[in-house]
Amino acid sequence: MSATTNIEQNVLSESFQRAMDGQRLVTALFTTFAFDPGFFEMEVLRIFFDITLAHSPALRLVQMEDALRDLSTRPAVYYDSKALQITDSGPAKLDVARHPVQMNACFHPKLVCALVEDADDSTSTGRKLIVACQSANLTRAGWWENLECSHIEIMAEGTRSSFSASLIEFLRWLAVQSPAAPTGKPGMKFTPRFKDNAVGEILSFLESAIPHKRKERSPLSPRFIQTDMAKQGRTLTEMLDEEAGKELTGMNLEIISPYFDDADSCLPLQNLIERIQPKEIRVFLPRDAQGVAQISSRLHTAVQELSTRPCPVSWGSIPEEMLRGGPAAQAAARFVHAKVYRFFSSSPRRELWLVGSANLTRSAHQPGGNMECGFLVERNLSGQPRPTYLVQTDEREPKQFKAAADPLENEDKPLTRLALRFDWRSEIASAWWAETEPPQLHLSVAGIELGSFRIKHPGVWQSLGRELSKSIQDHLIATSLFTAKDDNGHTGHVLIIEDGMTQKPSQILALSAADILRYWSMLTPEQRSSFLEWRLNSLLLEGANDGVLPIALPKF
Repeated sequence: MSATTNIEQNVLSESFQRAMDGQRLVTALFTTFAFDPGFFEMEVLRIFFDITLAHSPALRLVQMEDALRDLSTRPAVYYDSKALQITDSGPAKLDVARHPVQMNACFHPKLVCALVEDADDSTSTGRKLIVACQSANLTRAGWWENLECSHIEIMAEGTRSSFSASLIEFLRWLAVQSPAAPTGKPGMKFTPRFKDNAVGEILSFLESAIPHKRKERSPLSPRFIQTDMAKQGRTLTEMLDEEAGKELTGMNLEIISPYFDDADSCLPLQNLIERIQPKEIRVFLPRDAQGVAQISSRLHTAVQELSTRPCPVSWGSIPEEMLRGGPAAQAAARFVHAKVYRFFSSSPRRELWLVGSANLTRSAHQPGGNMECGFLVERNLSGQPRPTYLVQTDEREPKQFKAAADPLENEDKPLTRLALRFDWRSEIASAWWAETEPPQLHLSVAGIELGSFRIKHPGVWQSLGRELSKSIQDHLIATSLFTAKDDNGHTGHVLIIEDGMTQKPSQILALSAADILRYWSMLTPEQRSSFLEWRLNSLLLEGANDGVLPIALPKF
């Protein structure tokens, strides 16, 4: 807690663990800009399961594989194909639907939807949906290192909801953005056939909600806000005005954003001033460890000059105790990656937050730019002191400026137009290319050349044939990350989309003898009996399948 603002501060993973207390996961949906698949599977996904994981990475993988097998619908991740991260966390290996989203701008929303039910069947009260809008990517930095923001809502089945309609609209848009959508054609109109997946199961839950009508003079109910993808649509500021404009007018506004435009003006801030008409504005000024302002001097001056308007505008800083990466006073400061628009007034006492993914940039605010999302919520200030500023005025003139931007947002990666998938049922790999004329491509993994291919038509899945499919299949046992290269020297990593993963050889087959003994010691007597029954059946069948172990394992 901050002594001046009483803002709740928690470890992100612990917040979700509290929300999951007494609940059992049915399915889950995650959206992110940057995506570290290995970290997500081992460190994020496990938060949604009530299991004690082993220390051995191989055993943890087997435990997570087993936990996922119990779900009615496999979880799904939608990520920007330009922002795939390759780290020492390794590749994706579990049965999670991976959906690369390919946009001219950035696919930037950070959303978590976890559909859950009571873990105790005898006291079941129906399903619930845990929904979070946040700034954290599915990366180590996002969940372990940065200063991020998140707001979590929990919605019971069949109850009133103020945000279900807008969330349904977003999910229907999302369902058709991936090349791995049922039609394989991103951008098609949503139809009921898209419901046989995590998005569809969550949509079915949301459609049971009763629209909530706000009573006059009551607090603002949570609103889910997404940016308008139509180029002639509404700006983010216009959406805020439509949802709560009259209540925001005349309130103080503080903005926390890690990134700004390298420009002569701050158009999003100008729009907020003109449309919302705040009383006063403070904007967090990001600085590095040496005190260098992470914006251009032109933008710094432009924001200062906005103070000549009726609304005073100033740069500010966040209290040091909120930035420390640990309890010690000497702990290094965390990188501020939160995106917050906080409106408040002392009289009357009110405080509204927009928490989500939108930086104070044109691409985040303008229609037809990035896809962003967030929750607009009003805090309950009952028993709380009058709200005051979190961002403290910072009158120190920076000696140096260095405009910073998310490097993944601005990278030109031509090969992110490529998507590859492998179906374990048919044992066939296929390739997909977006929009432009497909080039000749050369596929490799860990430096091993697998073969070359050319996609005949963009926007259509094309089989890669039996020989190349077999090469991909052989390496998919160990890794889902492959490398593609064109004749112009462009290279790019591709995360294989895997379908029919119930037919994929289990991770248990890769365990060492020591890990197998450890795994055996962790099983209950019933689980050991199930395992022995499965192993006996596999031995009886070995003569019929050339000694290959069966790929379906019992549920432990």
